[in-house]
Amino acid sequence: MPRYPVELKRNGVQGKSVARLMVEPSGTVSEVEIIRTSGSEVLDRAVMEAGRCQRYEPGTVGGMPSAMWIEFSVSVALRV
Repeated sequence: MPRYPVELKRNGVQGKSVARLMVEPSGTVSEVEIIRTSGSEVLDRAVMEAGRCQRYEPGTVGGMPSAMWIEFSVSVALRV
C-alpha cells in the first residue's frame, strides 16, 4: 500500500487512483503512469511510488518471462 501523505489525511482527502505499470522480465517496474486520477496530485504520486517500489511476477509469452503492462489501483477512504 502507498504511504498515505499526512497533509491529505489532515484535509480529509479520499479517492481512487489507477496506475499502469510496465513490469520487466526481471519483475522490476520500468515505467509508471496514472490512467485514472484520484483528483489529488499528491495521492496519485504516492500511488505511483508504491507501484514502482514493488517487485512483481513477470508475465510470460511462450513460457519465457516477458515485459508487459499491468494495472495497479488503490482506493483511500478515511474512517470516521
